Amino acid sequence: MERKRRLALGIKPVGSVKYYLDNPFSKDLVQGIESIGDRGSVSIEKVLALQPDMILIASKDASDYEKHSKIAPTLVIPYGTYKNVHEELTAFGELLGKEQEAKTWLAQ
Repeated sequence: MERKRRLALGIKPVGSVKYYLDNPFSKDLVQGIESIGDRGSVSIEKVLALQPDMILIASKDASDYEKHSKIAPTLVIPYGTYKNVHEELTAFGELLGKEQEAKTWLAQ
């Protein structure tokens, strides 16, 4: 879900949790994206090894931000922030400077 929207914006993450990588509807889109563990058990060592430019996480635990922000700029998006896929994709488009890509994907 989350990965698929970022892929819709033309941005391919270097890592993702296994839950998103195992989605049968996006199998062809996630080739080359490394698993960093699963929801609730992300490997900080794997994240560090990938040397990301930015980290986007959904978390209720403030310690997740502390750990990740030592690796790269980190943005925590609280669960339930967006009401639907349209709102979420629009927000990610604005955040990542991909507003037109978001509009195009939503129009399709």
